[in-house]
Amino acid sequence: MPILGMALVAAGILGLFLHIQKTTPIVFDYVNDTPVNAAQTSSEEIEYVSGKPVNISIPSIGMNLEVKPGYYNAASQSWTLSETAAHYATITKPANNKEGNTFIYGHNLPKVFEPLSNLKAGDIAYIGTDNGKTFKYRLNRVTVASPSDTAVLRYSGSPVLTIQTCSGAWYEKRSLFWFEYVEVT
Repeated sequence: MPILGMALVAAGILGLFLHIQKTTPIVFDYVNDTPVNAAQTSSEEIEYVSGKPVNISIPSIGMNLEVKPGYYNAASQSWTLSETAAHYATITKPANNKEGNTFIYGHNLPKVFEPLSNLKAGDIAYIGTDNGKTFKYRLNRVTVASPSDTAVLRYSGSPVLTIQTCSGAWYEKRSLFWFEYVEVT
Protein backbone atom coordinates (compact mmCIF):
# COMPACT_ATOMS: atom_id res chain seq x y z
CA MET A 1 0.00 0.00 0.00
CA PRO A 2 1.48 3.37 -0.91
CA ILE A 3 2.48 5.67 1.95
CA LEU A 4 -0.30 8.14 1.07
CA GLY A 5 -2.91 5.35 1.31
CA MET A 6 -1.59 4.22 4.71
CA ALA A 7 -1.67 7.81 5.93
CA LEU A 8 -5.32 8.18 4.84
CA VAL A 9 -6.31 4.94 6.61
CA ALA A 10 -4.47 6.04 9.77
CA ALA A 11 -6.17 9.45 9.60
CA GLY A 12 -9.54 7.75 9.19
CA ILE A 13 -8.98 5.54 12.24
CA LEU A 14 -7.80 8.53 14.28
CA GLY A 15 -10.85 10.52 13.14
CA LEU A 16 -13.18 7.67 14.17
CA PHE A 17 -11.44 7.41 17.54
CA LEU A 18 -11.78 11.17 18.14
CA HIS A 19 -15.42 11.06 17.04
CA ILE A 20 -16.13 8.27 19.52
CA GLN A 21 -14.31 10.19 22.25
CA LYS A 22 -16.44 13.29 21.56
CA THR A 23 -19.78 11.48 21.33
CA THR A 24 -19.33 8.86 24.05
CA PRO A 25 -18.46 10.71 27.24
CA ILE A 26 -17.37 8.79 30.29
CA VAL A 27 -19.77 9.67 33.09
CA PHE A 28 -18.72 9.49 36.72
CA ASP A 29 -20.89 9.35 39.81
CA TYR A 30 -19.45 9.96 43.24
CA VAL A 31 -19.80 7.51 46.10
CA ASN A 32 -18.19 8.50 49.40
CA ASP A 33 -16.23 11.25 47.58
CA THR A 34 -14.64 8.67 45.23
CA PRO A 35 -15.33 8.75 41.48
CA VAL A 36 -17.02 5.58 40.25
CA ASN A 37 -17.60 4.91 36.56
CA ALA A 38 -21.39 4.94 36.09
CA ALA A 39 -21.14 1.92 33.78
CA GLN A 40 -19.73 -0.07 36.71
CA THR A 41 -22.38 0.92 39.27
CA SER A 42 -25.15 -1.39 40.33
CA SER A 43 -28.22 -1.59 38.14
CA GLU A 44 -30.40 -1.45 41.29
CA GLU A 45 -33.12 1.16 41.06
CA ILE A 46 -32.46 4.08 43.42
CA GLU A 47 -35.42 5.56 45.29
CA TYR A 48 -36.37 9.02 43.99
CA VAL A 49 -35.72 11.73 46.59
CA SER A 50 -36.67 15.34 45.99
CA GLY A 51 -37.36 18.61 47.83
CA LYS A 52 -37.71 22.34 47.24
CA PRO A 53 -34.55 24.28 48.17
CA VAL A 54 -34.77 26.46 51.28
CA ASN A 55 -31.06 26.89 52.09
CA ILE A 56 -27.71 26.86 50.27
CA SER A 57 -24.39 26.40 52.03
CA ILE A 58 -20.89 26.43 50.53
CA PRO A 59 -18.46 25.97 53.44
CA SER A 60 -15.26 26.70 51.47
CA ILE A 61 -16.35 30.34 51.00
CA GLY A 62 -18.33 30.72 54.23
CA MET A 63 -21.68 30.99 52.45
CA ASN A 64 -24.95 30.08 54.14
CA LEU A 65 -28.05 31.64 52.59
CA GLU A 66 -31.79 31.31 52.71
CA VAL A 67 -33.30 30.24 49.38
CA LYS A 68 -36.71 31.67 48.49
CA PRO A 69 -38.98 30.68 45.58
CA GLY A 70 -38.16 32.66 42.44
CA TYR A 71 -40.67 33.52 39.74
CA TYR A 72 -40.46 35.08 36.31
CA ASN A 73 -42.82 38.00 35.63
CA ALA A 74 -43.46 38.02 31.88
CA ALA A 75 -45.10 41.47 31.97
CA SER A 76 -42.05 43.18 33.48
CA GLN A 77 -39.62 40.62 32.01
CA SER A 78 -37.93 40.27 35.39
CA TRP A 79 -37.23 37.65 38.04
CA THR A 80 -37.91 37.80 41.77
CA LEU A 81 -34.76 39.12 43.47
CA SER A 82 -33.64 39.89 47.02
CA GLU A 83 -30.63 41.74 48.41
CA THR A 84 -30.16 39.16 51.18
CA ALA A 85 -31.33 35.78 49.84
CA ALA A 86 -30.90 33.44 46.90
CA HIS A 87 -33.84 32.25 44.78
CA TYR A 88 -34.83 28.87 43.40
CA ALA A 89 -36.26 29.20 39.87
CA THR A 90 -39.51 27.31 40.38
CA ILE A 91 -39.73 26.53 36.65
CA THR A 92 -36.73 24.16 37.09
CA LYS A 93 -36.47 20.82 38.88
CA PRO A 94 -36.38 20.77 42.66
CA ALA A 95 -33.25 19.25 44.19
CA ASN A 96 -33.36 15.52 43.45
CA ASN A 97 -31.22 12.43 42.93
CA LYS A 98 -32.48 11.45 39.45
CA GLU A 99 -32.50 14.18 36.79
CA GLY A 100 -32.63 17.79 35.72
CA ASN A 101 -31.25 21.14 36.80
CA THR A 102 -31.96 22.78 40.13
CA PHE A 103 -31.40 26.43 39.23
CA ILE A 104 -30.61 28.94 41.98
CA TYR A 105 -29.88 32.58 41.23
CA GLY A 106 -29.20 35.80 43.09
CA HIS A 107 -27.56 39.21 43.09
CA ASN A 108 -23.79 39.61 42.93
CA LEU A 109 -23.75 41.36 46.31
CA PRO A 110 -21.46 40.72 49.30
CA LYS A 111 -24.32 39.17 51.32
CA VAL A 112 -25.52 37.01 48.43
CA PHE A 113 -23.41 35.61 45.57
CA GLU A 114 -20.35 37.88 45.36
CA PRO A 115 -18.26 35.24 47.24
CA LEU A 116 -18.83 32.76 44.39
CA SER A 117 -15.84 34.29 42.58
CA ASN A 118 -13.63 32.55 45.18
CA LEU A 119 -14.85 29.03 44.32
CA LYS A 120 -12.43 26.39 43.12
CA ALA A 121 -13.13 23.23 41.12
CA GLY A 122 -14.26 20.47 43.45
CA ASP A 123 -15.75 22.79 46.10
CA ILE A 124 -18.89 21.40 47.73
CA ALA A 125 -22.35 23.00 47.90
CA TYR A 126 -25.20 21.76 50.07
CA ILE A 127 -28.87 22.38 49.37
CA GLY A 128 -31.24 22.01 52.31
CA THR A 129 -34.83 21.26 51.31
CA ASP A 130 -38.29 21.84 52.71
CA ASN A 131 -38.59 18.16 53.69
CA GLY A 132 -35.36 18.04 55.73
CA LYS A 133 -33.12 16.44 53.08
CA THR A 134 -29.63 17.70 52.27
CA PHE A 135 -28.30 17.40 48.72
CA LYS A 136 -24.55 17.50 48.20
CA TYR A 137 -23.02 18.79 44.95
CA ARG A 138 -19.44 19.24 43.67
CA LEU A 139 -18.35 22.23 41.51
CA ASN A 140 -17.61 20.96 38.03
CA ARG A 141 -17.22 24.08 35.87
CA VAL A 142 -17.95 27.78 35.53
CA THR A 143 -19.30 29.36 32.35
CA VAL A 144 -20.37 32.86 31.30
CA ALA A 145 -23.51 33.54 29.25
CA SER A 146 -25.59 36.45 28.06
CA PRO A 147 -28.85 37.22 29.91
CA SER A 148 -30.82 36.17 26.83
CA ASP A 149 -29.30 32.66 26.82
CA THR A 150 -31.97 30.55 28.54
CA ALA A 151 -30.66 27.11 27.51
CA VAL A 152 -29.68 26.40 31.12
CA LEU A 153 -33.38 26.44 32.06
CA ARG A 154 -34.09 23.63 29.56
CA TYR A 155 -31.33 21.27 30.73
CA SER A 156 -32.22 17.60 30.98
CA GLY A 157 -29.92 14.83 32.09
CA SER A 158 -28.35 13.66 35.31
CA PRO A 159 -29.07 15.87 38.34
CA VAL A 160 -27.10 19.12 38.59
CA LEU A 161 -27.19 22.33 40.54
CA THR A 162 -26.59 25.58 38.65
CA ILE A 163 -26.01 28.84 40.49
CA GLN A 164 -26.27 32.06 38.49
CA THR A 165 -25.24 35.60 39.31
CA CYS A 166 -24.40 38.74 37.34
CA SER A 167 -20.87 39.38 36.14
CA GLY A 168 -18.96 41.71 33.83
CA ALA A 169 -17.87 45.31 34.20
CA TRP A 170 -21.50 46.52 34.04
CA TYR A 171 -23.10 43.25 35.24
CA GLU A 172 -24.14 42.64 31.64
CA LYS A 173 -23.24 38.93 31.70
CA ARG A 174 -24.26 35.91 33.77
CA SER A 175 -21.79 33.60 35.51
CA LEU A 176 -23.06 30.03 35.79
CA PHE A 177 -21.55 27.73 38.40
CA TRP A 178 -22.29 24.09 37.47
CA PHE A 179 -22.28 21.51 40.27
CA GLU A 180 -22.69 17.76 39.80
CA TYR A 181 -24.85 15.74 42.17
CA VAL A 182 -22.96 13.66 44.76
CA GLU A 183 -25.48 12.33 47.28
CA VAL A 184 -28.55 13.04 49.41
CA THR A 185 -28.86 12.53 53.18
